[in-house]
Parts: sequence; structure tokens; C-alpha cells
Amino acid sequence: MAGDSRQQLRSANPIVYVGATPVFVDSEPDTWNMDPVLLKEAIEDRHRKTGRYPSAIVLVHLYGMPAKLDEIMAVARSSRSAARSIDGIASG
Repeated sequence: MAGDSRQQLRSANPIVYVGATPVFVDSEPDTWNMDPVLLKEAIEDRHRKTGRYPSAIVLVHLYGMPAKLDEIMAVARSSRSAARSIDGIASG
């Protein structure tokens, strides 16, 4: 599971509770939310090392600033991550 580095404990605890391994992605300077470029790099690195894609991407919108959802969704779709469930909520 990939999560935003600025939301360390709040995002990581539920991930650890279910036996998954959190992978933190740093923030970008425009919104202080998950950086789509670094997310893609983290997913590619994990796939290279383990042969697996993340089961989920945990996205937290900080300080009233929405994350770059379109860019993050594009990364999720291109990496076969859990994009379908997020898309249903974001677009529904």
C-alpha cells in the first residue's frame, strides 16, 4: 500500500493492522499532498523489487487542499493498482 509521507501514523496504522506493508510517498510543494511523480516511481520500484503492485493507494487531502487526483488516478490506472475503487468514489 502506498501512502502520503505527511500522514505517517494516521495512514500507516490501519495498513499495518491488516498485515500489509506501507510504502510512503513524499509530498509535492503545490498542495502538500502525495506527489504523483514520486508515486509512480515508488510503484515502479516496488514492482521491480517484488513483482507486485500495491493493493491500495491511501490518499489524504491536507489543509483543505485537494490532491492532484487526476494525475494520481492516471498513475494508479497505468500501474494496475486499486484505481477502480477510488474512481467509483471520485467520479460517482
